[in-house]
Amino acid sequence: MQTATTYEGMSSSKRMLASVAIFLALAEILFFNAMARTVGTYITADLGDVNLYTLMNTIFFLCSTLAMPISSKLGDIFGRRNLIMVGIAIYSVSMLLAGLSTNMLMHVIFRGGQGLGQGFMLANSLTGLGELHTGADKAKYLGFYGTITGICNIFGPTLGGVIYDAMGWRAVFYSTIVVGVIVVALLLTQYPNVKQDTMAYIDVPGFVLMAVSATCAVLAFNWVSTRGWTDPLIVVLLVLFVVCAVAFVFAEKKSKAPLIDMGLFRNKYFVLCLLAACAIWPCMFSSNAYFTLYAQSIRAMTATASGAILSVQAIVNTVAGLVAGYAIAARKGRIKEIMLVIVGLYAVSMFLQSTCNATTPIALLYVMMCIIGFGNGAVMGAFTTGIQNNLPGGEIGMGTATLQSFQSLTGTIGLSIMGLILNSNFSARLTHVVPAGLTDYVAQEELAPYLSANALVDAAGTNEFMNSLPQEAQGLFATMIDNVNSAYAGSLRVVFIVLLCLLVVAFLSMLLLKEKKPAQA
Repeated sequence: MQTATTYEGMSSSKRMLASVAIFLALAEILFFNAMARTVGTYITADLGDVNLYTLMNTIFFLCSTLAMPISSKLGDIFGRRNLIMVGIAIYSVSMLLAGLSTNMLMHVIFRGGQGLGQGFMLANSLTGLGELHTGADKAKYLGFYGTITGICNIFGPTLGGVIYDAMGWRAVFYSTIVVGVIVVALLLTQYPNVKQDTMAYIDVPGFVLMAVSATCAVLAFNWVSTRGWTDPLIVVLLVLFVVCAVAFVFAEKKSKAPLIDMGLFRNKYFVLCLLAACAIWPCMFSSNAYFTLYAQSIRAMTATASGAILSVQAIVNTVAGLVAGYAIAARKGRIKEIMLVIVGLYAVSMFLQSTCNATTPIALLYVMMCIIGFGNGAVMGAFTTGIQNNLPGGEIGMGTATLQSFQSLTGTIGLSIMGLILNSNFSARLTHVVPAGLTDYVAQEELAPYLSANALVDAAGTNEFMNSLPQEAQGLFATMIDNVNSAYAGSLRVVFIVLLCLLVVAFLSMLLLKEKKPAQA
């Protein structure tokens, strides 16, 4: 199928305004996601049922990931502009209803609606940028995506806290809806609705198989740490994941209009970029998540102190998005050497994080998180630019959506697997942390609550319990807490060593990458 050439008649000013509309749509998503991290615990405190807290986040991710490939296909048929507007409508209505929720289950359902809207907006916005701009200009505009992400991550959590303190968590959900109205107005007036020449077949069987496979994978890896590998539900989920994944591949090969064209995987450039991205995204997700755990448990930093480091990281992230965009543009869309440097930076930071303990200097924490911040900002648009510059025009939409889906899925599953590695190692190390003689003063069941990372985070409660013990036991208890601290640090070290192994895969993928001739401006 050939794409209509309506974009070719657009003036540069109209292309810029259309791009502004897309960036505002992305900003609405990213800013809310940043603000939501601040108010998540307050939502469960107000609506009750803390057991649904994890599901609240998981369903958002699942719906977003599953929506991307099919919404990209719908964008080919009905036009990017229409699909972005549909996404905005779903996202905004779900935001409103999530804010009006009277119980946690209702809130979780509408967070799923938000994820669906985000998937529609994200897949078609990024693809739209690739279609609006050609050659090296793509790198500049896609580089802004990393910049916007950084800006939202810098100011979003703080603004979310301010809105919560002034008006409550529900106001956070209402605050960005007006942005959606502005985006729709710009899209209607500035963005041509380019469609395919003919109507295409929607691959419903493929979508169902992909949805079941992805859902089973995410749920299994999220629940296995509490249920265990032999739990019947986990076994069923993993079997369904594998069976549906295999069936999906065969179904897509036979489909006349597949959601994911298996022909993409005959493109060596695409495969190597996808493999590298799938190795990097778990590092990105895990590094940020486990830094907070390290800082607040092992290093005993306050939330404000650890948040300050993340804010500085976000600033570096913002700058890196611009630098990488212009660097790739200067290299006419070629990303190989730039990505080798970025993977090297990730490796340095992973190594530094693997050495962290209770006495690691604060300055070193800033250094390693700023390195990660630079890598995160630089990598955001790099693979998208490379793929869009090396795929035929008719495959850009599917290639972009496939990349985004795989990144999100492997990042989240990878984070779950890293959590499983962390918890398994930590549990094994805890068998050796209680010093001889302590159980002569304190019963084993009384010590149990303090044989966890919670004891490190709740330093005040831990010290209060220690001070209630006989004088002879206090020193032994303090030794036990030091041992717990060391056990947790050692377990995190194993996680970062595994992540380093993933980076080897990413480095080799980029090393094997053969750049094609520079994209024409």
